[in-house]
Amino acid sequence: MINEVKEGIEIRCECEAREGELHNWYCRKEHCPFCNLRFGLGCDCVYVLLGLQSRNNSPETNHLTEDICNEGLSNEQQEGWFRLCTQRGRIPFIDAPQMCGRCGCLCPKFFMVQDSVWFYYTNPDLKDKIICFDCFQHIRQCVDKYNARPSWLPSDKDIDRFITAWNNRDKSTLVALEPKKWSTYQP
Repeated sequence: MINEVKEGIEIRCECEAREGELHNWYCRKEHCPFCNLRFGLGCDCVYVLLGLQSRNNSPETNHLTEDICNEGLSNEQQEGWFRLCTQRGRIPFIDAPQMCGRCGCLCPKFFMVQDSVWFYYTNPDLKDKIICFDCFQHIRQCVDKYNARPSWLPSDKDIDRFITAWNNRDKSTLVALEPKKWSTYQP
């Protein structure tokens, strides 16, 4: 069974916390106890709750002072943020690996296709899921076997070129194959 816990396997976060332990403070994979986002992925609670953002500061610096934007939090601010998170209840590390929404394989390798391709080949149950490459290829074959290919759908060659370009971070090919999405993309 996929969700079966294997005895003797110790899972650790990149900060070396074991499952059930608290992360090393401010690990980018720790979830904020206020908004539940990861500290390294979009959580701005520290700035809001410490009163560090102001509309008087530029939006280019996330409404923070130049000092905080360039140098980060002071030791005192970091200690204040740690106290707030501790009082609220820090969230321990529990591994939640990503899984293919179709076959359940753990931690599938990521790939990307054009948006039109994704929405054509996946059904509503899979559109917002992660699907492994093998499952996606199988779905493509099944759909193509029983349905006439719409003229607006990129060719198989262009789909494969897009996947390769994404894997190789070849922005010029991505822009050529899906200009509306990729021409303004900044990695």
